[in-house]
Amino acid sequence: MTSPISSYLQSRSLPDTALSSVTKPPESTAAAVPAGEEVTLTSDAQISADLLEAARTASGVDHSAVESLKAQMGAGTYEVSPETLAASILAANTETRS
Repeated sequence: MTSPISSYLQSRSLPDTALSSVTKPPESTAAAVPAGEEVTLTSDAQISADLLEAARTASGVDHSAVESLKAQMGAGTYEVSPETLAASILAANTETRS
């Protein structure tokens, strides 16, 4: 199954490194721009915004599982299986290259 983000990257013919520059935007940018001013996004910023929106609107996200993982990571109780992690990285890499 192709993820919405991978589908988006393929539809835009973006390089595999497009996700590597995606960072979390500031919590609020509304106050950063004075009234009457205009902000123009670079193509990289627009791609980041589009990817973020694709992730937010993707179907099939188990929000309870996400919250559970956040809680485990916050408490320091989340354990990562190196084998599972390696298999997931390999699968994701293979998916983005095909």
